[in-house]
Amino acid sequence: DSMRQRHQRSFIRDDAGIMVATIAFGLGINKSNVRFVLHYNLPKDVESYYQEVGRAGRDGLQADCLLLFSQRDVATIHHFIEQGAESERAGREARLQAMVRYAQAGRCRRTPLLKYFGEDFAGEPCGMCDNCLGKDTRKRIDVTEAARKFLKCMQETGQSFGAAHIADVLRGSRSKRVMERRHDRISVYGTGQEYSQDQWRRLAQQFIAEGLVEQDMAFGGLRLTAQGKEVLQGAAVAVPLEPAALAAPREALAHDPVLFEELRALRRRLAEAANVPSYVIFSDRTLVAMATCLPQTRQQLLNVVGVGIVKMESYGEDFLAVIRAYCARNGQEGRPGVALAGLSQGLEKRRFVEVGELFEAGHTVEQLQGLFDVQRGTIVDHLARYGAAGGRLDTARVRAASTLSPDEQQRVLDMMARLGMERLTPIYEALEGAVSYDELRLMRLVHAALSDGGD
Repeated sequence: DSMRQRHQRSFIRDDAGIMVATIAFGLGINKSNVRFVLHYNLPKDVESYYQEVGRAGRDGLQADCLLLFSQRDVATIHHFIEQGAESERAGREARLQAMVRYAQAGRCRRTPLLKYFGEDFAGEPCGMCDNCLGKDTRKRIDVTEAARKFLKCMQETGQSFGAAHIADVLRGSRSKRVMERRHDRISVYGTGQEYSQDQWRRLAQQFIAEGLVEQDMAFGGLRLTAQGKEVLQGAAVAVPLEPAALAAPREALAHDPVLFEELRALRRRLAEAANVPSYVIFSDRTLVAMATCLPQTRQQLLNVVGVGIVKMESYGEDFLAVIRAYCARNGQEGRPGVALAGLSQGLEKRRFVEVGELFEAGHTVEQLQGLFDVQRGTIVDHLARYGAAGGRLDTARVRAASTLSPDEQQRVLDMMARLGMERLTPIYEALEGAVSYDELRLMRLVHAALSDGGD
């Protein structure tokens, strides 16, 4: 405390020009000549941001503010929202999304900031913010069809749900929430599978930013605006193209179809020899990626989605031999720098896909622990992510991997049926902490399979 007070006095007296501290410390500063405020993390909502930048320029002279924005910050705030009271989550989530929209805005920042607090600003752009001083060079893409699907889904579900639920309906989810409300019976159910859940969420942000949709800040529900109704009546929609977020859906890749068939034939031979399904060797998506970038070396092959160290050791040389021979016959070279239109994924994602596929191929959780030299919880987390991404896991084997007795498993499943399985914290608390989160993740996989009609 003495050190903090000494530093604070130094800053107030202008002996120190820069102070790096927490937000709470900054809000306690009564200093009129702060010329610069830097946010190193995204604030949790617009109210907080407005108050925090209000530390700058209290003497009426020009001051500058810089907000560094990262999607990782959003994930961190999501985590804290999940840990909070369930009754407050929808409102806090809505306010976070409003903050994200402000951070991503491509127009004068004064207008959305004042509008958030209920003031419609009809004057000229401020001429001071980054968007006014610079130029939005982002390309815009036509998303009219996606917008109409989204807006129509909002309309048919009663304009009282958030973006996540609308995305679930469009993607054909059979979640408890969708089925209980009979939203599987509306006309647009399952018509939006060309976009992922995350892409629909980002699109929703763009629709709000473009004024097609309004969001209830207390409960998170989305409502159509007059401009949104015009889109349903025929108006077009174009939004800025965000990196890795709104890539055109499922465009055909420039892969070599002849090589693709040769790789499929090799995969079939290897699968028959190992007595496993073909997809356990490599998925079609991975083969398409190989036939697109034509990897020539082990490292280049490791950069292809779906190829991890284990599969490289087991099958890598066989596939590289086919690719090299094909390139030699046809005078082609490798194209390791080719953009794979959504196929390139991070190492972490490749790992959970690899773990899921190996589990399905017959490896136990204990074997996977030894194979990757990680803790049991890490393998369980990979399996949970694999299931959440749409991977199919054998329910009986997941049950067998659990350390819970059959009666304990059923107790957890009954609790999930009663409380829902979207969030594990309420279930953990209802069971008084008697079941670990790792076991709850396994049981959620079982519950999801049972809900989808699995065994």
